[in-house]
Amino acid sequence: MPSFIVSSNANAAASPGECLPSELILRIFELAAKFSTSCCLTLCLVSIWSRCFVTPFLVSTVILKRDVGRIHRFKQLLCHSPHFTGRALSRHVHSLWLSPEAGLHTPSVILPKLDHLVNIALSYECMLSWSRISATFRDGNSSDATRRGRRITLTTTCPADSITNANAELTPEHLAVFETVTHLQLKDHRSLDLRRFVSLTHLAIPWPRRKHHSRFDTNILSVFHEPLDRSLCPYLEFYTILIDWSGFDAPAFSWVENMRKIDSRVHLVYHEPRRLQADWEEEVDGGESVWQRAERQTRQWEETSRICSSPWVIASVKQRTGSNFM
Repeated sequence: MPSFIVSSNANAAASPGECLPSELILRIFELAAKFSTSCCLTLCLVSIWSRCFVTPFLVSTVILKRDVGRIHRFKQLLCHSPHFTGRALSRHVHSLWLSPEAGLHTPSVILPKLDHLVNIALSYECMLSWSRISATFRDGNSSDATRRGRRITLTTTCPADSITNANAELTPEHLAVFETVTHLQLKDHRSLDLRRFVSLTHLAIPWPRRKHHSRFDTNILSVFHEPLDRSLCPYLEFYTILIDWSGFDAPAFSWVENMRKIDSRVHLVYHEPRRLQADWEEEVDGGESVWQRAERQTRQWEETSRICSSPWVIASVKQRTGSNFM
């Protein structure tokens, strides 16, 4: 641990900062690095030890988009960091957002080096590319037990209709990546092969926006019923319907209300599709997860529904307006 008391005159009065315990100063640096990227970058320039101390916070969450140069520099950082070995640095990367514009080559470049990811956002097409990188799950530095016990939250970042070969056949070796996913949030309601996600415990699917359908047919509804089949998702504990908050969608509320009467795993949560990345960043930085929001909002919605449907409220509204609002 570095010494924070540096003075050429032993009799000189210590400044207030010099009287603070080293542990407290390190804690202050830790909080500054965790909640402010600019502070983190500034501390990287102070000294070698401060750079080593705050770099794990700087790389904890990585967002890669179309910029090929940044992707290349990130790869170089993992392989040739002057103050970290690639293995030491990669273990601090816990969350990764790969934009669809990043390209299909990116998973093969980046993912084999990141063995400690727990939050991943990428297109399903990139997921398939990742599944074919056998080195990711055959690394001598990670035990089989560690890989099996890894809990991965996967967020898809592109609609299903842009996926090519989404339901392509995969070998058991390729399926290893899907077996580590326990939490899955989909960008689109159209069905993927959920049988690949054998460890799935949490699932979130967006209800189709009105412009995507003129009416609800049995095919659309079957997509939302499928995950509740225990033969398909035997470990599913929490099932969330994402409802676009920009407009009231009666069929969605009606479906959730009816399903919750027979299956308490079903929940709803309001969301704004264009805030997908922003919500993801807040969640991985320690904010409220989509599952926590769903539990809270479902409880609030049911409480409000019970109040609004109570005989006293209905009678009161009828008396005041002369109409039945239910």
